[in-house]
Amino acid sequence: MPVYRDKSRGTWYVVTRYKDWTGKLRTTTKRGFKSKVEAKRYEVEFAEKKDNSLSMTFGSFVEIYMD
Repeated sequence: MPVYRDKSRGTWYVVTRYKDWTGKLRTTTKRGFKSKVEAKRYEVEFAEKKDNSLSMTFGSFVEIYMD
C-alpha cells in the first residue's frame, strides 16, 4: 500500500488493508510519521506481522508472542 503526505500537518501516514482472523478485509490508518522512510518501515513491519512472515524482526515476534 502507498504512503501518503498529510499536507495540513506536515507528516506522513499509511493506509493498509489486511485480512483479519475471520478472513474479512479490514483497513487501518496510522498517522504521524516524520519521514516517508519511517512510514514505509512501519508498513512493511505491519504486513509481516499480519502475514505471520518468518522474516519479521525479533522485536515484532516478541510483541505477537506477548499478545
